[in-house]
Amino acid sequence: MMEMSVLIIGFIIIFFAAFIQGITGFGFAVVAVPFLSLFVPLQMVVPIVGILCILINFYIYLRERSHTEFKEVKMLLIFIILFTPLGTYLLVIIDEFYLKVVTGLLVLFFGVCLWKGKSFSVKNEKAALVTVGSVSGLLNGSIGLMGLPIALFMTNQKADKNVFRANIALLGFVVAILTFFNYIFIGLINKEVIEHSLWFCVALVLGGFVGVKIDKLIKQALFLKISTWVIMISGFFTLLFAG
Repeated sequence: MMEMSVLIIGFIIIFFAAFIQGITGFGFAVVAVPFLSLFVPLQMVVPIVGILCILINFYIYLRERSHTEFKEVKMLLIFIILFTPLGTYLLVIIDEFYLKVVTGLLVLFFGVCLWKGKSFSVKNEKAALVTVGSVSGLLNGSIGLMGLPIALFMTNQKADKNVFRANIALLGFVVAILTFFNYIFIGLINKEVIEHSLWFCVALVLGGFVGVKIDKLIKQALFLKISTWVIMISGFFTLLFAG
């Protein structure tokens, strides 16, 4: 069992990560994993966050499910699943440090462009979805950052915030379920992980609830600005904790 001080710190981290996800629909793992891993072994952090990702994505999707664009989600999901094994192979042949540095720099670059009001013209949305899904699968299999390419794409397209949140939450939920079974298969899920996940569920529920409530007060333009900031901060965190 973790020390009480570590549990309290973890509670705060999970609350904040869930708060961010409650507002934007993404960003939970990007915030939770690097900060929790400062206090808890990564072998325990990864499955705990994986379990919590199932719950937070399911909660947000239940609230936003009427806004889901299933055709878009289906195409993204197919290519995420297809390219996740290749992402895992990349992790074997390329040092994780370099993968995180390249990802962080690219995310920061595109995030800054969006922040400055520059968007990228997408003439063929079907081809764009194939590309985004493939890149998301590569990142999911290698460093677990599936949501960032999707968030970048939807922010660039100025997607309605409810559609944004519904689509990315459904994708996050399905992928988190698949990842959970993989964790069971490789032996990462044990009694201690389950116990700590239950403890952190309280923070998850509180943070997610507050975030969702605040989101209802946020206009579309402000939502896109917040999403852009979260994307840039995610890129920065990816670089900061690359080592």
